[in-house]
Amino acid sequence: GAAGSGSAAGALEVIVVTAQKREEGLQGIPVAVSAFSSSALEAIGATDFTAIGEYVPNLNIMPQSGTNGTAITLRGIGSAEPSAAIDPKVGLYVDGVYVARNTATVFELDLERIEVLRGPQGTLWGKNTTGGSINVITAKPTGELGLKQELGFGDYGRFRSKTVLDLNPSELGELGSVNLKFSYLKTMSDGWANRVNDRVAGPHDLGEVDSDSLRFAAAWNLNEDIVIDYAFDHINRNGTSRQDQLLYAPPSMGADRYASRRKRLERFSLDTAGRDEITIDAHTLVATWDLGDVTLKSITGYRDSNLQYDPDLDGTPVEFTARLLSTGAMSTGGLYNVYGTRDDEQFSQELQAVGTTLDGRLDYVAGLYYFDEEGTESTIGSLYYDALAPFVFFNDTSKTFTIDNKSMAVYGQATYTLPVLDDRLRVTLGGRYTDDDKDVHKTVHNGVPADMPGQKSWNHFSPAGTIDFQASEDVNVYLRVAEAYNAGVFNVRSSAVSFATPADEETVVSYELGAKTEWFEHRLRLNTALFYSEF
Repeated sequence: GAAGSGSAAGALEVIVVTAQKREEGLQGIPVAVSAFSSSALEAIGATDFTAIGEYVPNLNIMPQSGTNGTAITLRGIGSAEPSAAIDPKVGLYVDGVYVARNTATVFELDLERIEVLRGPQGTLWGKNTTGGSINVITAKPTGELGLKQELGFGDYGRFRSKTVLDLNPSELGELGSVNLKFSYLKTMSDGWANRVNDRVAGPHDLGEVDSDSLRFAAAWNLNEDIVIDYAFDHINRNGTSRQDQLLYAPPSMGADRYASRRKRLERFSLDTAGRDEITIDAHTLVATWDLGDVTLKSITGYRDSNLQYDPDLDGTPVEFTARLLSTGAMSTGGLYNVYGTRDDEQFSQELQAVGTTLDGRLDYVAGLYYFDEEGTESTIGSLYYDALAPFVFFNDTSKTFTIDNKSMAVYGQATYTLPVLDDRLRVTLGGRYTDDDKDVHKTVHNGVPADMPGQKSWNHFSPAGTIDFQASEDVNVYLRVAEAYNAGVFNVRSSAVSFATPADEETVVSYELGAKTEWFEHRLRLNTALFYSEF
């Protein structure tokens, strides 16, 4: 978290981060990092990680079309594809546990710190970090009896209530003590758009949110050297999709009068109106053993998410009757209809060794990583075509598939302080070897039962190297070259022929020159980075 506010009055607070798997000062590490302590998050009014998108260079966090999920891009690299078969480009971590699916990133409870690492982070943070990574660190039990209650109100029916209860330590004799924390968050919002017609039954508030979040955290201090942290999170979020807006439609369709390019609409007439729901259960277990010159850590994570979505993607009430191209059966629907469910279950295990040797000149990190994900996705959808009028039809986009992702990796990084220039010059070298296996089975293709299996493995070595020089107490400059990779993908929306041939893996190499500086007795902090990336 944040240390003291500095020795000089008005000085900026010192931010301690774990971007390199160890606690270090933000200004001393040769990585482009934006960090927000709990006080900084409160100052900008951020209640979840999506709010920092406006305050971090090169970071863009946008809502996903048709769901209440998020699409993240960093340094221009990202993916808005919500399918479980397509991996994101920006890694998202909660207390060190990788969160594989963007639709499972709904968390906004009791944050201690958020760190945004820009540029490829393949060595220490693993695959799917070609753009960078976002690390969310939650607040741990304080061990002191305390109750905190926050209430917030706003327009569009906005309501927020957060309750945090910390208990005194429970003494266990020779087994140490346990600190406990309970948190509850209630958020509600009516959304900024409304459905104004009653063609179908359903909600009238579009972008509505009604969310309940529960968190239980326990810290078992077995002794001065061994700490075991456990956390359970439960999130249930109901509401409606953020409404998409039609920008253009050919006059022949009869939908052009509902299109608007000039302004954002707040009133919609729709032919479908369903609800969204996402439920998440997450368990995190972190065991830390401090042996002096080396600290051993085990990070175990389990996460189960279930999502349902039923948006009106065309944003109009227009309906058509035509034949389904897949079966020839007659069907009635809008320009673009879709209803979907997605279930995802992930487990991860990481073992770390973080230490210092050679009289403090060599800092090192080494680790082993395992990840297993199983998911099922099913959508019922249709897209209307009249380009060949009078021959008009619905293209049935319905599909069902299962996916099993497995990943194993070994990684290491070492930083050596050279005995020259008053110990102000450091060299860092690291690398990560990753082995990925994907097994996809598509059982419904364009509305027709199918048997389309796909399986392939990929492996890759991602190196990184850095030279940094502490020019003065307030100036640190560095040169960094780093690589990261995404495993190949199966395009579940493609034809049978294309599906059988997955896309190759993606690699990104970044060259970065950076400087971290503070001015006017630590009252002004100016960090800059010039980067060039090759795909």
